[in-house]
Amino acid sequence: MKLNFYVDFKEGRLLRHFFGLILITLALGCQPFFVVKTWRVGEYSALREAEEASRSNDYDGAIEAYKRHIALRLQAENRPDWENPHFYLIIIGDIYLRQNRLAEALASYDQAATKGVDQLMVGDRYRALSTWYEKHGDLRQAMEILQKHRDIDPLLMDATLDRLAKSLSQHEEDSATKKPVSMSTPSEFDHPALDQPSLPLQHET
Repeated sequence: MKLNFYVDFKEGRLLRHFFGLILITLALGCQPFFVVKTWRVGEYSALREAEEASRSNDYDGAIEAYKRHIALRLQAENRPDWENPHFYLIIIGDIYLRQNRLAEALASYDQAATKGVDQLMVGDRYRALSTWYEKHGDLRQAMEILQKHRDIDPLLMDATLDRLAKSLSQHEEDSATKKPVSMSTPSEFDHPALDQPSLPLQHET
């Protein structure tokens, strides 16, 4: 009996339990057959650099490294069909959002949406951007983002839109019914006539 295993050698390192697989296979009296895939040294160096820069809060360096990794993987001849390097546009957008660079975050998410990245994942990022605006009091902008991308996940988007619409309506109602505060409210204690100094009583002569 022959057992097939897929083994990934990444930059010269074996996957965990590789030798364990060999021993178990031999103990079962089977003949192991391994398909080995190798990676060129340094092929993922840009990705490691991006992750390290992000952990060090070097956001500009991380963004640049992620972009280099995307370019390298798009050119890789051995890239598997399931791999979509444009996935890292999502991470780049997240870094922009962390820096409050909202326009750039939105542009990165939009680009990911057009490059075959999972639509539900992109929709989750649009909701994250909407949440940023909500937390900063801009309910209209938060709703606009969800309305624009509603088709990605209508059920979830509509639920969030309904909540935001109620919050906006309540906010506008509170603003309309709130009485203006006067700097000085007239009362019997500050009536102008009572503020005059007392005049001495004059007796008739």
